[in-house]
Amino acid sequence: MTEAADDGASWAAEEAVAAGSRFRNLSGPVRWLAKAVLFSITATGLLWATDITNWAKVSILTEQFLALFWTLVLSAVFLTVKAHRGESRTRVPWFDWLAICATLAMGLYLVIDYERLLYESPLLTIDKWLSGLIAIILLIEATRRLVGNALLIILLMFIAYGLFADLVPAPLKGPTVKWERLLVYLYIDTNALIGLPLLVAAKIVLAFVVLGNLMFATGGGRFFTDLAMVAMGRYRGGPAKISVMASSLFGSISGTAVSNVVTTGVVTIPLMKNNNYRAETAAAIEAVASTGGQIMPPVLGATSFLMAEFLELPFRVVVLASIIPALLYYVLVFLQIDLEAGKLKLAGIDRSLLPKAAAVLRDGWLFVIPLVVLVYALFGLNFSAGKAGLTAVVTVLLLSYVKKNSRLSPRQLAEVLVSSGTGLLEIGIIVGIAGVIIGVLNVTSLGFNLSLVMIQVGGESQLALLLMAALLAVILGMGMPTISVYLLLAVLIGPALIKVGFNPLAAHMFLLYTGMLSMLSPPVAIASYTAASIAGANPMQTSWISLRLGAMAFIAPFVFVYSPELLLVGDPVAIVWRTLATFAGTIFFAIAAIGYLRAPVPVTIRVFLILTSLALFLRPPGTDDGAAPWLTIAALGVGASITAWLWWSGPRPAQSLGQ
Repeated sequence: MTEAADDGASWAAEEAVAAGSRFRNLSGPVRWLAKAVLFSITATGLLWATDITNWAKVSILTEQFLALFWTLVLSAVFLTVKAHRGESRTRVPWFDWLAICATLAMGLYLVIDYERLLYESPLLTIDKWLSGLIAIILLIEATRRLVGNALLIILLMFIAYGLFADLVPAPLKGPTVKWERLLVYLYIDTNALIGLPLLVAAKIVLAFVVLGNLMFATGGGRFFTDLAMVAMGRYRGGPAKISVMASSLFGSISGTAVSNVVTTGVVTIPLMKNNNYRAETAAAIEAVASTGGQIMPPVLGATSFLMAEFLELPFRVVVLASIIPALLYYVLVFLQIDLEAGKLKLAGIDRSLLPKAAAVLRDGWLFVIPLVVLVYALFGLNFSAGKAGLTAVVTVLLLSYVKKNSRLSPRQLAEVLVSSGTGLLEIGIIVGIAGVIIGVLNVTSLGFNLSLVMIQVGGESQLALLLMAALLAVILGMGMPTISVYLLLAVLIGPALIKVGFNPLAAHMFLLYTGMLSMLSPPVAIASYTAASIAGANPMQTSWISLRLGAMAFIAPFVFVYSPELLLVGDPVAIVWRTLATFAGTIFFAIAAIGYLRAPVPVTIRVFLILTSLALFLRPPGTDDGAAPWLTIAALGVGASITAWLWWSGPRPAQSLGQ
């Protein structure tokens, strides 16, 4: 195996470790069967993305493909994921073989006979509702095993509501729905299990999961880390800056907070600790930097693809809208790290210990081309997200054969597809849950009723609705991945935000950001806790430091939802003005948060800087035309004056960025 392939294999292994011991360690024929199913998940999606059915002149409905994809996902879950912690990891128990048989019967029935089932869906025959019952029971069990209790409880609550909506007090009371009707609807209808969320996962997310795995199996992980070391390692707090840059680069492809932490954190966290960072601080920096990958162009996370589909917008529009908020997030993190390093008098890494720029670029220039191809396919050729992702996958695969140390043998390529299938299991179950929730909302009109209630409770106050959404995101996010939180918020709260006048794109970006907070917010901060386990740090202390470093994730949603110019929506003059004002506020906020510029900053001055930054973040009255209002001008003047005074009155720093 090549050195690059070793990197990819270790990365896949680390992801499995991060997932805990819930996966089985099979051997013999069963191991090969599990690998074959996981391989088939990825291969089926890639073949569908190539429009092979049109080339072969075979008529297959999209719903039949989705049913096959979901059947493979469920089968793989029962093959590879343990039913409980105490279970043996080396064998598949009899009840899981029974579940697999039930999955195949239920799924293949839908694949083979979908057209007839859909046409005859009004007829509540036993074959339809029994298949629907099996599908729901299997989904519930897969959720319990793979996703966790939080989402399981939510799923059960929605199913219970669908069954007993007529018994719920007003104003959430719904129509009476026969249980047979509900089961058939959830099983067959295109607005339920085999609906939009599953389509996005199977047709779009899959391509980008394969892209990330291929990039890092061929040595991309090492290239991004080495590039960050070359660019940032020699400056003060260099290891922390390496973490930020490497995680943002990695996250632009991966978009998954925990995998970002595991991949880059095993390198950057020890570097930071060796550079005199406390274990908790090192872990928090890595967690915050990795979490930002979910909002980092050009790929963002799986959530962004769903957002584009919900809003019926081209994915490139979502990518463009994410640029300024992502920069704000990373600028605040980077500034705080730089100022903290100055405050603690932390030096950079000795140049002799850093890789040489020429060698890094010579060995890794191939990994830049797929990103360029991806961006060109999205913006130059106007490809769909799935087609652009597939184009980038083919590019990586072809370029991997240019250099000997990046080539993958057929067996190594198969392992990449298998690991991609593993990575799709949790996403597949989550979008299945989302399909059930959307189906219940449609069949019971709960979505309309809930939006009406929220507007009544908030008194049509935009701020009240935003605060309710943010609070709900934090509560729902306890132990849940961002995509789960976003899906729930999008179907439950999104319509209410749009109804009270928010720009739809800004409203959904708000939900993405607030959903992302679950990675950092105690009591269950998955990204922070994963980083803490690598650093040997206290998880709760790590989480609290993460909250301070990732403050822009809390601030930015409230800023751009009132100022959609930051999402590149509106007049160009207003876009430039609001962007400059918000970036200035970010600088002032970072100085106040750390309490240091060239010397410690007095508490009184820090308070003034906080107030100044808030004045710049918030949209004052009368700014719709892009004019510079007096409050913003005054805040800029005050903040700039204070910053200039602090800068010129303090001692000259050593090894700050750019020196």
